[in-house]
Amino acid sequence: MSGLFVLAQKETRQNAVLFAVPAAIFAALVFIDLLHAPGIPGRYVDLLATALPVALAAAFGLQAFDAEENAQTKDFLLTKPVSPGQVVAVKYLVGLIALLAISVLGEIFLLPEAVRPPSLADYSTLWFYSYLFLVLVVHVACFAVAAYVKGPRKVLYGALFAVLAAGWFLTGFFGLLTALYHSFGDPGLWWSWAGIGLGMLLLLYLMAFFLKIATWSIHGVPAAWVRRSLLLFVAGLVFFPVGLQAAACSRQPAIRPFASLFRTFFGGEEWFVGTTAVKCPGKDLYALADDHGRLAIAVKGGRPELVYAGKKGESSPQGGKNEEYGSSLSSLAFSPDGRWLTFVEDEIVKAYDTQKKELVPVLQGDLAVWATDPKRMLVLRKEKNGNTYHLSVADFNRRVGIDLGAFDLAGLAVGWDAARERRLLLGPEGLLLFSLETKRSTLVPFRPALPGGLAITGGRILPPRRPDKPYRLVLFALPPGRKGFDAYLYDYDPVREVIEGLPPLRGLGYKELVFDPESREVLGHLGMGVYRVVAWKEETS
Repeated sequence: MSGLFVLAQKETRQNAVLFAVPAAIFAALVFIDLLHAPGIPGRYVDLLATALPVALAAAFGLQAFDAEENAQTKDFLLTKPVSPGQVVAVKYLVGLIALLAISVLGEIFLLPEAVRPPSLADYSTLWFYSYLFLVLVVHVACFAVAAYVKGPRKVLYGALFAVLAAGWFLTGFFGLLTALYHSFGDPGLWWSWAGIGLGMLLLLYLMAFFLKIATWSIHGVPAAWVRRSLLLFVAGLVFFPVGLQAAACSRQPAIRPFASLFRTFFGGEEWFVGTTAVKCPGKDLYALADDHGRLAIAVKGGRPELVYAGKKGESSPQGGKNEEYGSSLSSLAFSPDGRWLTFVEDEIVKAYDTQKKELVPVLQGDLAVWATDPKRMLVLRKEKNGNTYHLSVADFNRRVGIDLGAFDLAGLAVGWDAARERRLLLGPEGLLLFSLETKRSTLVPFRPALPGGLAITGGRILPPRRPDKPYRLVLFALPPGRKGFDAYLYDYDPVREVIEGLPPLRGLGYKELVFDPESREVLGHLGMGVYRVVAWKEETS
């Protein structure tokens, strides 16, 4: 152990100037940043703070064996009572400690907003860790090259190996993060740190490979033994990125906010985080809205494609584009034929024509309800007091609104049977039918009834594509003493006026469920724009 300590002291003395100069440069940058020196834009300081650690990583690695080569003390060093592997390890660790001390402290003082706990729900928090991994990969790649290559060619080979190693590592690392994200949606702090930890294990494997290469060089290991050992390392180098990418592909959800976190992180594609979604009748097509007032459409197994940018994409009074995000969209719904996609924005019902790719304002209102008629839609505008709503029918052929008057709509969800001119109101006991012609109400009870002791939290009425098909009814309930929520499902036959029960979904932990009114397919929202298929008889999420 004393021999290793002496060797570490020698390495530190040999490289004292190399370590001290960049430390002084970083100290000067911190001083300039604290003083807000005039004439020096802050972006220049940020640029230097980002570029210097990478340059130092290459420099520390490439010069690791220069002192022995220049003084011709390499053979003498190997005669000391330490193994070649220990010599390589000490040289590498001395440079690594100096690099980490200068780089990490420099980033903390110069770019403090970038140094945050990792969160897969916010990829900007991954910048610091990804950048630090990049610095370490460049350092170990250049260190391995320095053991083999001498002279000016060292810089060229170092740059080449650093690019290859960084590409290998970042592909695998972001493949791992993508798989975690697609599996959990919003995984929380624990899984975010676990992703960083697994990335560190991946980096350690790469470090072990390059340090082994450096050891072979200075020790003169026979070529036959090297080939056998090298084969195992290369097999691992191939397996890790391929395996991680395969894991990411195999865990792809039904709807995902991005195809790859790698492309999103480096600006290759936009990250669309849907917060609410609705399915198009008869098609594997979904509409999603995010918290910034944007609207997107996604096919099953794909990622959302933006079709409406909200207030941000509209023209501002001063000309050009409005840079402020719009308000959240609500009441998303497809028309029965799938042509129109309606939503409410700032108390205005709007309809997006999926054929002509254009947006049409409809009526003022707070809720839009489709029935089986693709040409007419019920629009509800809430009055100031109580549960009173003003009802209107939007006629898409004549482009007019037909006033139906004000009604009390105290219930879990509102529907419309256009073929029979009936308003549907969902409650805990059943479905209340109100005829707009005769003004008479009829209650159709649930069969079977809901279990007792449930706390009903909401409901939905999902219309079919044709008047003779059943409506799908959904009630959400919190069971006493259990985690998660239950979804009780029924089919309402408007011809026979009966309700039949379906198997419920129990113990769910999703943030939202997306139902198909004509099949038993259900998508569960895991959070942060990730939707997965929920098994119909699933007991726990």
